[in-house]
Amino acid sequence: MEAARRRVVLRSIALALTILGTGTIGYMVIEHQSALNAFYMTAITVTTVGFREAFPLSPAGQTFTIMLAFGGVGGILLMASEFARAMIDTDLRRMFGIRRDLTMIKKLSNHIVVLGYGRMGRAVVEVRQRFGIIVVALKRGDTSTFNPGPDEHIEAGDVLVALGPIHALERIEKATQ
Repeated sequence: MEAARRRVVLRSIALALTILGTGTIGYMVIEHQSALNAFYMTAITVTTVGFREAFPLSPAGQTFTIMLAFGGVGGILLMASEFARAMIDTDLRRMFGIRRDLTMIKKLSNHIVVLGYGRMGRAVVEVRQRFGIIVVALKRGDTSTFNPGPDEHIEAGDVLVALGPIHALERIEKATQ
């Protein structure tokens, strides 16, 4: 989970626990109710279920219930908007990042992509940088490897199939003699 989303989730959990805790303690103090009755009353008030009152309310309890209902609905709306903002924000950033990457890729020319940077990947990059060619296959004895992977390495006696300008291929031939 991304850091922004994690923060939203943690803040929302803290807000929910604060609202539930405040409501439960409020009913316990104002109406002298048990923790279960007070929590039940808080839950049905905050979620706007309004199933039935667990106990008769005094005028102070009614006022507290009104404030708890508005605070609870406000908290739920705040949590929902924060979740939506975090999701949309990170998804938009990801979408614009992908679009930017695709635009940069479209502008590239005369390039190669090296997947894996093991021994073969390093060898391919080194040959490309040193001689200006691309290794597309490796033949060792009777075995041929197309698009050699990172676990392959170039050894003496290997035959390389390469793409590049003729002068670069001639330089490799001279360097390996």
